[in-house]
This record gives sequence, structure tokens and C-alpha cells, in this order.
Amino acid sequence: MRVVNCTGYRTDDLAKFLRAGLKAMGAEWQSYRIDVFAEGRRKISRAGLGYHRVWMVLREQFLMADGAWWAPSGSASAYADKPRRVDVERFARVFEHEVGHTLGLKHAEMSDHREGPPPAWCAGLEIRPKEPKAKPTPADRAAAREAHVRAMLAKAERRLKIAKATVRRWRAKAKHYDRRRAAESRGPGAP
Repeated sequence: MRVVNCTGYRTDDLAKFLRAGLKAMGAEWQSYRIDVFAEGRRKISRAGLGYHRVWMVLREQFLMADGAWWAPSGSASAYADKPRRVDVERFARVFEHEVGHTLGLKHAEMSDHREGPPPAWCAGLEIRPKEPKAKPTPADRAAAREAHVRAMLAKAERRLKIAKATVRRWRAKAKHYDRRRAAESRGPGAP
């Protein structure tokens, strides 16, 4: 199974979650490619009928001041500073629906994925946000630039040392030919 993660959530958690769903549905999970997008980058989840590729949209919920989790219907950029999580139950229902398509099922043959109890296989599974990368400080950037300069200087010095050794070898070979030419110019039998 190949998971292409285009979200702010951990790829290892997504892979574990999606693998559990595929196994529970009896799908040949090793052959699937699943692209996961954040809501807004893609509008709907979809899958090809009988084709082992699925495109999923990960819907987020944000913790509001009253302690309730809320999923906005539009852009979530206004809630970027709030704690967030994935609506795991809804994601599992939609995933089962889309995998059903890859197994050859049509809408008339499936139950509604928008409502109903969550699938049993998703109990206890979570999809955690990626850890934010620490922004480098100006001192960190300066240290990185200095390390780069010193590495490039060491590389140039190694090249110079090799070049000097190469010049010495070629000069020694050139001296051999200079001596030969000098001997030839003195004539035969000259010391």
C-alpha cells in the first residue's frame, strides 16, 4: 500500500488507519495507492470502480471555546491557531464507501456513508497532527551558513592538494622528455 499524504497529519497514523480499513473489508491492501488531501485542496473523496486507487479528503474538527469540536464547512484557515483533530468516524465511513467502489460496488449496493455507527475496525485508532517544525533562529541560520562555508573550504583545499600532486607528477614526466630532447640536441655520443 502506498499512502500519499498531502495533509498536516502523520503519515504513519494514516497508513495504519487505512491498512486496518482495507484488511477489515477483505481488500488486497498491498496493491492500493491512497492519496489523502486536506479539505480545501480537494472537495470530495472518490475511487475508481474496480481500480485500486482512492482519493480521500480528510475533514478536520477544531476545539471551540465552549469545549465542543466543530467542523467548518468552508476554509479552515481562520481556525489555524485552535487545537484540531480528524473526524475519525466520518473518515472511516467515507473510506469504507470508497473502498467499496474499488471492490466493484455501486451506490445502490452500499449504505449511506454520511450517517450511521462508525465501523468497528476504527475503534482506538487515531490520526495525530504532525509535529510542527521548529523555526530556525537567526543564530541557527548563521551557524548553518558557517558550517557550509567551512565544508566548502575543506572541499576546495582537498581539491587543491590533489591538483598540486597532479602537477608534480606531470612536471616529473615533462622533465623526462626535456632530458631526452636535450640529449638528442647534443648529438650522438655526447655525454
